[in-house]
Amino acid sequence: MARTKEAWEAHELRHANLGDVRLNRRLVNVVGTLASHPASSVPEACDSWADTKGVYRLWDSSRVTPQAIREAHTQSTLERLEGLGVVLAIQDTTSLDFTHHPARKGVGPLDHPGRQGVKVHSVLAVSIQGVPLGIIHQQDWVRDPQTVGKRHKRRQYATEDKESQRWLTALGTTQELISQETTVVTVADREADIYALIFAALSGVNATDTVYSHRVHPVS
Repeated sequence: MARTKEAWEAHELRHANLGDVRLNRRLVNVVGTLASHPASSVPEACDSWADTKGVYRLWDSSRVTPQAIREAHTQSTLERLEGLGVVLAIQDTTSLDFTHHPARKGVGPLDHPGRQGVKVHSVLAVSIQGVPLGIIHQQDWVRDPQTVGKRHKRRQYATEDKESQRWLTALGTTQELISQETTVVTVADREADIYALIFAALSGVNATDTVYSHRVHPVS
């Protein structure tokens, strides 16, 4: 029997532990509300001003952190991986652009220095049939404005001191969390084509295969 939307939300976040049962319940309700209106603002998605305030109160709580929410989802994701012989771990980086947000703070330059926002690197677990299974790692960061225009100096720094480290950190988490009985194929674009990542993928107890996606230009 297929789960209803409400049952799915509660099931997906059943591992959430925000230190208060009421916060756990509110988290489920908020996720359901926002998931039902993915293109809407918080006030638009909520049925009333009381519901809107409930969302903001949840976010304002010191007990509610992105990590705590992600961990609940990741635990459910790992359970979905059990028994699978092969899993694709797809790494990619995206930008959350808040350039035109009227009251932005805590942001930094994106790939274009005139744009402001947050960078996010994720690992999405996918079955070999192409079914998304969930996020198993996610890292976000804000670039230092002082680094703008200094790209040419990046070879002077060790990998762990550069943004390139995100690929290795994600790989390490993938190898640590996924069972050794599962064959993991890490998929990434050409930005991840670095020796340190290839070496790390083939080393360790839970070694993984690595596939890089390159754009191929047709020959005219």
